[in-house]
Amino acid sequence: MAELWALTGRHLRTSARSRAARVALTLFLLGLGLAALMGRDGPSASLLLVAALFVLVLVVSGFAIGAGTVLPDDRVAGREAWLATLAPPGWKRRLSVVLAGWLLATSVGALGGALVGTVAALTRPDLALRGWSPVTVPGARLLGGADPVVVLLPDGAAEHRELEIDVRPLLSGEGRIDRVDVLWTTAEASGSFAASVRGPLRFRPPEGAQAVNLASLTPGVRLRIVGARRLGPARSPVPTLAWIGLLLGLCAGAVAPVAVLLSRATTGQTAAAGAFCLLLLGSVKEGMSSLAARLEPTGFEAVVPRVLDVFAFLTPDAPLLDLLVEATAQRAPPLGALGMALPALAYTLLLAVLACVPAPARLAREASG
Repeated sequence: MAELWALTGRHLRTSARSRAARVALTLFLLGLGLAALMGRDGPSASLLLVAALFVLVLVVSGFAIGAGTVLPDDRVAGREAWLATLAPPGWKRRLSVVLAGWLLATSVGALGGALVGTVAALTRPDLALRGWSPVTVPGARLLGGADPVVVLLPDGAAEHRELEIDVRPLLSGEGRIDRVDVLWTTAEASGSFAASVRGPLRFRPPEGAQAVNLASLTPGVRLRIVGARRLGPARSPVPTLAWIGLLLGLCAGAVAPVAVLLSRATTGQTAAAGAFCLLLLGSVKEGMSSLAARLEPTGFEAVVPRVLDVFAFLTPDAPLLDLLVEATAQRAPPLGALGMALPALAYTLLLAVLACVPAPARLAREASG
């Protein structure tokens, strides 16, 4: 194990001191400095936050993908033949590269998120990242349909009972309708509120209510409910954004073993490009799976859902877009959000094991040649 960690430390130092790492971190810091100088007179807090996190995603992805350039660079420089004569076996050298890429992605993600949170706390006091917990919608999920929508309310403090409901408009009625009036009723009270048809719908039910019925008062408007939650108090941006950055790093780090696995038989540029493509596909994996389930083509087009299924099977489950959407909505992911990164961790472990498997002699000769 001492050899493994020594090699991992070597790759960590080399990657952290590389020119690409210095350029990426410099651009990230310059962007944060520009956001700090804009202050309250700049763009909205949500826009700056999602921009900073998007740049952070690119940085941590670059560190993870950069693991694919280590082995080809060793082969080109002649270090691979020299390292092969030393005591550490080949699987330790490859696993150390995977560990270095994964550790860099996760650590830079957490530290970068904390830095974004520090800048936000100092310059954007209007930023309020609120905790949340899910609520249940057991029956119909179509607002404006024949039956009212029932939302079950969990117990909680009265000041933390604001509901947020995500909706998607369905094409219906005549003309363009941007606002919808919603009627809410409970066992003891009723009321109404207006909201955008693109959501989210936010309102505060009366204290003590266990369930609320929702119905549309605007003719010709039908809204499909895609999510519902109870909003909690605002949280400190520093630990919250550090948590978001850690989740981003865990998801992006899943491509480190992919890059190493590809680099065993390709150049560093090809391995990095392949890992980047898999990361992009992994960020929309849920969308690919749902699209494949909805498609019902005939003839030759029937192969399209199967191709989408294959891509969904091969790609890591990296919900980067979901985390960015949460940040855009100024919602703080709960601790249970670690479950979003568990498939990526399982994918990382599986591919790391495959990267340690000895390559066939012919493939090794072609890669070294």
